[in-house]
Amino acid sequence: MKNDALIAKRLIEQTLTNWVNPEIEKRKSEDKLPSDFRIKAAQVIFSVGGPPLVRINSEVKVIIEAKFNRPIEKGEAVLNKDIEDIRSFRLIDEEKDFGHITIVKLTKGWFVGFSFIYDVSKSKEIYDIAIEFMKSAHAELEAKRYRPFVESAFVAAENLAKARIYLLPDQEIRKTKTHGLVHGKVNRYARTSSIIKTDQKDVFNELKKLRERARYDPRFSMEHKTAEEMFEALRELSKEVFRYLVRFGELSDKASSVS
Repeated sequence: MKNDALIAKRLIEQTLTNWVNPEIEKRKSEDKLPSDFRIKAAQVIFSVGGPPLVRINSEVKVIIEAKFNRPIEKGEAVLNKDIEDIRSFRLIDEEKDFGHITIVKLTKGWFVGFSFIYDVSKSKEIYDIAIEFMKSAHAELEAKRYRPFVESAFVAAENLAKARIYLLPDQEIRKTKTHGLVHGKVNRYARTSSIIKTDQKDVFNELKKLRERARYDPRFSMEHKTAEEMFEALRELSKEVFRYLVRFGELSDKASSVS
């Protein structure tokens, strides 16, 4: 809890220093804010390839899950003093594919929520394509038809990797339609971070090598156990992507507080 409060404090300070305070000073210089302006809430919206959008006070758009210190009737106005704790922030549906930092000042202090996950909707579309090919790969595996298994498994692996990387602010993955760039991204993220696990990268690379042989080499063959291991690695990657989609596509961003 102490570490959470320290991280929240630093994030709030950086948000104010890097984005919010400069925006306030800019508006003051343009006579859009009074000199005695006091901030109660702020929000920085991040999109891929675009500049951050800074919102102040009533401009902030967020869904808040809160604990109240008194019964609240439906439709009743909620005041600062009525809120005992903020449990989570969530962007409105129209903006759920953006990253954000949202801070709100209450009687108890500052609360902050954030997410740096992007384009959940598009990632889900790519994930659904991958699952279709995984189903095909599984059917071919069960029937011991290893050539079409390799083809379907590779397409599934490629789309699962794209779906995972799409959740990052990676502009190149959004523009490419080439296998080579996806292949490079998979190996780069496996080498520099835990975005793509090593075993998932290895299976992707092996399927890429096998694909050409499975298509055209009359002598192509494959051990059933090897095919099963490959499919299991794909299944683990699909579970991981699904967890991210559920967590960031449907659940709220946990809020942390600083007194």
